[in-house]
Amino acid sequence: MRHSLKNYIQKLLFIFKQLFKSGPSFLLFVMLAVLINGLSPVFTTFIISKIISILEGGGTSSLSSQYTKLLVLVILMLISVVLSLFTNNLKTIISELTSQRLSHNIQTTVAAKFQKIPQRTIDTPDFQNLYKNTTEKVLTEPMSVAETLFGLISNGIGMIGYISIISTLNIFAVILMIGLTIPIYFLKGKSRNLEFDFLKDHTTKVRQVCYNYYLMTDSQITKEIRTFNLFRYLKDKRDKVFENLMSVRQHIALKRVFYLILTTILSVLGALFTEFVLINNVVKGLIPVSQFVLYNTAITSLITGLFSFVDLFVLNSKSMQFIDYLFEFLKLPTESGESALQSTKLLVSDVNIYKIEFCNVSFKYPGALKNSIENVSFKFCTGEKLCLVGENGSGKSTLVKLLLRIYEPTEGKILINGENARNYDIESYRKMFGVIFQDFIRYFTTVQENIGFGDIDEVENIEKIKLTTQKTNSSSFIESYKNGYKTNLGKLFYDDAVEPSGGQWQKLAISRAFFPSSKVLILDEPTSALDPKAEDEIFKMFHTYENDKAVFMISHRMCSARLADKIILLSDGKILEQGSHAELMNMRKNYYEMYTLQADKYI
Repeated sequence: MRHSLKNYIQKLLFIFKQLFKSGPSFLLFVMLAVLINGLSPVFTTFIISKIISILEGGGTSSLSSQYTKLLVLVILMLISVVLSLFTNNLKTIISELTSQRLSHNIQTTVAAKFQKIPQRTIDTPDFQNLYKNTTEKVLTEPMSVAETLFGLISNGIGMIGYISIISTLNIFAVILMIGLTIPIYFLKGKSRNLEFDFLKDHTTKVRQVCYNYYLMTDSQITKEIRTFNLFRYLKDKRDKVFENLMSVRQHIALKRVFYLILTTILSVLGALFTEFVLINNVVKGLIPVSQFVLYNTAITSLITGLFSFVDLFVLNSKSMQFIDYLFEFLKLPTESGESALQSTKLLVSDVNIYKIEFCNVSFKYPGALKNSIENVSFKFCTGEKLCLVGENGSGKSTLVKLLLRIYEPTEGKILINGENARNYDIESYRKMFGVIFQDFIRYFTTVQENIGFGDIDEVENIEKIKLTTQKTNSSSFIESYKNGYKTNLGKLFYDDAVEPSGGQWQKLAISRAFFPSSKVLILDEPTSALDPKAEDEIFKMFHTYENDKAVFMISHRMCSARLADKIILLSDGKILEQGSHAELMNMRKNYYEMYTLQADKYI
């Protein structure tokens, strides 16, 4: 076995704890059903043998007395069968409901953990493989562990009854049948491990197949796939990887068939020997027909039960192996910081002035050969507008991610009012910021939620939301919608939903960044989808309304950079120049060249 007993018990306790949260009555009912389903077949077999014994004419009772006995026995047998069927079917119905709640609860646990895992970890292929295996099996395997365990108990109860019956015939036959299940278990275990090892070794290729399917079917990117006529290429690429996977699977399937043949032969050997002993006793007249029926049914039921017991045990072990993925995922280290309720770290003070300083900060992405940010130092504070400019790949967005602590610096430190940002509770720290990313999310929810997500504690504050949209000049198009701020956006869920233009989506994202009462605004290309007039309105708004905030902005448009108090020009992760627009223009160096080059295009 790949699991120690302690490890196995830990996982069982976790699963049963989750099951109890999902439906406490389920566990109590299942234990009753397990007992009934385990005893019912044995009881039915015993009743049938008694009925046959009476029909053989045994005893001196009167005919009416025999009828009465037969009627009682038949009624008891029917009660046993019906009760077993009823509890089994009822258990199935309850299990379906419990399984859905269990899956939902564990998915929530996984999602909560995911939000705390450092971005540096998420960016690695190893994490992506672990995450896929975790999320793929989280819906089925925890409940499978419980179901197979209950099945083992029920099966075990029945086998104890059959073993007690057969042992009166020949104890050696019982030992032989049980003994032959040991090699059957190991053979089935090898078969189980083949499938598990396949998934462990080929998860990357499985993800590639899924990714190419996503490219061929996702509604958000289908226009590009169709425009470039990529479907056939992607299909062929997906088919090639899939066929490679199938060739490995077919090889594994052949081995599993071989193991199946061996296990079937072993199970038949035990049954043949026991049936030979039974028939020999019948021929010699040592046992009556009623006893033959009892023993024969017990033998076939025990063989079937042993085979089923091994299958359930192997399936239980297989599910436990997949549960390992869940436990490995849940044990991953989290971001530096805990929840605000449990944290021993500092909480960000609510003060009027925040001084933010980058001190000799360097950063290298996981797997990269060189630093994306190299020894960068600058400072800004509340009331100032800082603009980062530079070519693509110069490190502008990386600085935003470092400021938000999506990543932590490889070297150097970021100070907030003189305190290292690492020392702050992560949730408290991020409340300082209102953010719009260059690749902002289009939430297919209501207008109100699209803006209110900027400060989830205020999502129901419709008056504050309306005031924010007035600042960002978004209120005019929102109020033109039939349902106003309750309008559903995007066509993913509702036919009557509105699909805003690219510029309108961006204005909603800007409103989301401006909505929270944060002291620092981070704007990563905030006007890239806006026309020049709308862009000019947004930047005027920055100057009019946001003097009580620090604005940390990235822009490729030099005309917007000139409105900032301080400009930092980045190149290859390093600061080339910094100062006000007038200061940098007077230097007549890199910034001057970039600005005049763009300005010439508008002449």
